[in-house]
Amino acid sequence: MFSSGTRRARLPKKPARNMFGSVCACCMWASPGQRRNWSSPGIKAATVSCSRRWLSLPSGGSLWPVNQAMIKQKVVIDQLGRKVEVDGDPQRLVSLVPSITELLAVGFGMEEQVVGVTDYCIHPASLLKNKVRLGGPKTIDVKKLQALAPQLVIASKEENTREQVLEMATFVPVYVADVKSKADAFEAMLAIGRLLRQERQSQQLIAQIKSAFAALPKVEKRHSAAYLVWKEPFIAVGADTFVHDMLLSAGFSNVFASHHTQYPATSFNEIAALRPQYVLLSSEPYPFSDEHKNWFEERLPGVEIVLVDGEMFSWYGVRMAKAPAYFEEIWELAR
Repeated sequence: MFSSGTRRARLPKKPARNMFGSVCACCMWASPGQRRNWSSPGIKAATVSCSRRWLSLPSGGSLWPVNQAMIKQKVVIDQLGRKVEVDGDPQRLVSLVPSITELLAVGFGMEEQVVGVTDYCIHPASLLKNKVRLGGPKTIDVKKLQALAPQLVIASKEENTREQVLEMATFVPVYVADVKSKADAFEAMLAIGRLLRQERQSQQLIAQIKSAFAALPKVEKRHSAAYLVWKEPFIAVGADTFVHDMLLSAGFSNVFASHHTQYPATSFNEIAALRPQYVLLSSEPYPFSDEHKNWFEERLPGVEIVLVDGEMFSWYGVRMAKAPAYFEEIWELAR
């Protein structure tokens, strides 16, 4: 009945609590053999195995009754330090972050499981046809979202409002990303991958991204740049942002890095006074065009004015693998 090297353990006299602080709902027992912890930088995750059967452990171990209902329960700590717990493998997902929507659909191959997105989720193109649109990132229709009966919502501290996240969290698990660097992006990708049983895919994608960035030519001397994301007023990108980290990877130094805000409002006179070698005009969220490029060129002679693809600088996830090659293109265009 039992494999060699195992034995049937004596049950304790009192039911023990499992790692989540609750007594096993099925067999009313828990044991050290049920607890397995996985951790990686910035991530705390755990799963519990539990079923109405004897689990054969390695030689010298014990056999304990475990609850099948909890075998797929997963817990991660999101980037705000909140515990996010899901049961089973979520099959109804809502993404409130355009880059995460692309990660789910393209990186993880879970487009069918995505049932709701924001108005700004545009990749892949097939999303435009068959997904429920829930409004802008800061104007989510929470009742409409709840009607979709999602099993997991993925949001962002930067893009979504605290009030709406708290409201959603009353009826569905919500993972909140707070990505300010490539390292943060990798952490979020691993955590989301664990919640969705896509660990291998997330690890492979991260390895691909790291390899692409490692292949970039070594920067011997950085060129100073102002990266603008809005007009009237002009809004630049400061330090402690994902775009700032990507600028450094692209070989630039950020002339607005000393500002105390992530996205400082500025003026043409301040931009001119900072004397950047480059002004990078992003395609999003404000769609800078050739008209704006010409306007700056007339007023800042000797400064390189470049229209850039904002997705390559601000979308973390799948698009990060394409960013290094794009950064090299920028250098070619600017020469």
